[in-house]
Parts: sequence; C-alpha cells; structure tokens
Amino acid sequence: MKIYVTKWALTLGILEMEAEDDVDGKRLDMAYVPGVLLISTSQNFHKREWHRTRAEAITRAEEMRQNKMRSLQKQLMKLSTMVIPCPE
Repeated sequence: MKIYVTKWALTLGILEMEAEDDVDGKRLDMAYVPGVLLISTSQNFHKREWHRTRAEAITRAEEMRQNKMRSLQKQLMKLSTMVIPCPE
C-alpha cells in the first residue's frame, strides 16, 4: 500500500513510500523508499509518523511545523531575557 511518512517532515519533507499492510493499525513494520539512502529497507513507523492519505500527512506536517515554531519562540523569549553572569 502507499503511505505518507511525516517522521522527518521538517527536515526531508513528506515521503511517499510503499509498505506492507500494518498489523495492528498503530505501527508499520516494513517500508521502502526508492532512492533515499537515509532510510533502510526495513523501518518501524509509529502511527503518528505515517498516514494513509496525503491530506492526513499534510495536516500532521503543519501541526509539527506549528509546534516547532512555538518551541523556537519560547527559546527566543528565554534568550532575550537571559542575563549572562560575568565574574568581576
């Protein structure tokens, strides 16, 4: 079956893969991406890391992007208020 992997959506983008049917609906046991050397031919993906439709994958990738932006905003706020002590 065709799946869309969002595990690396913020670095590699959404990957389209061929995979065997999932056993329990939560984890995918075997997947392969032709031409992508970063991923072995055997890979485990948990349910929030892969999707059956492109629309679900795009929704999840957008959620990941929003979460990352919130995290970076918090880091920036912390850095902007930080006072670095300097010994006299």
